[in-house]
Amino acid sequence: MAKLFPGFGLIWNGLAVLGAITGAGYFMIGRHMRISLPLLTYVFVVYGMAALVMIVIV
Repeated sequence: MAKLFPGFGLIWNGLAVLGAITGAGYFMIGRHMRISLPLLTYVFVVYGMAALVMIVIV
């Protein structure tokens, strides 16, 4: 990637850190939500939020 987009290394590293933070947040929040919610409700909430985020981004 560095040869295709020189000077963007800091941006790629920032995106990697952001992905790691959001992944960790997903696991930490999901662990607590899964205890108190039935499986189908949990799946509906997770996929619903993912769909909303994708609608906003795209």
